[in-house]
Amino acid sequence: MELTSRQVEFVEKLLDLYGEVEENIHYSLVADRLGVSRSTAYEMLRLLEHKGFVHAHYVLDELGGPGRSTVVFSPTERAHVMFSRLSEQVGRVKSWQNARDDIIEAVSHGEGPDQGELAEILAALGRDEQALSECTRVVTAALLVCSEHAVRAPGSWELVEAALHSDSGLVLLPGIALGMMEGQHPGWAMTLERWQGFQQDIISLAPEQQEDLLRLARELGRRLKGAVGG
Repeated sequence: MELTSRQVEFVEKLLDLYGEVEENIHYSLVADRLGVSRSTAYEMLRLLEHKGFVHAHYVLDELGGPGRSTVVFSPTERAHVMFSRLSEQVGRVKSWQNARDDIIEAVSHGEGPDQGELAEILAALGRDEQALSECTRVVTAALLVCSEHAVRAPGSWELVEAALHSDSGLVLLPGIALGMMEGQHPGWAMTLERWQGFQQDIISLAPEQQEDLLRLARELGRRLKGAVGG
């Protein structure tokens, strides 16, 4: 069963509290932490119990007199697994975003990027997002090849800019770079091989990943334009 964002918030808070005190949690603590009424917290935790993310436990209430019990809650293994996966996903996203910022910084220097530093950044991209990492490397390398060629062939950068501002920019860039290398660049054969795999990697990316990568390519293009005299 899928959870709403509000339900996810309750599970997350229960996990936090459970991790802090290492014992079952009274719903009043969840209510206080989230700023909701006790009845709202109780009903939500009961719903989450039904969905398999919360365990309910009955314990004797020492203040309530003989035979009285109260309900406390704990997260299930399913809740722990779900948030572990969410944390990994968030970590991968942050890793790529950090690499994205570092790549942009590396190509922003007036004398061009530090190739050693850039290689380290690209190599460090998370392996859990292999397709996105590989596409990022190919797009970055293609833009650098194009910028080097444009220094020698003024006016050729206009073709790169046209590609960057089209919806097919991600697919066009490596092909443009290969054309500019003209089969004579020492890395041409390797680039051709990676470009062929790049086509499949692009298809496998989620739409939001493709959009992120295209935004990165356009920003790199904007930064490199000054270096090629465009």
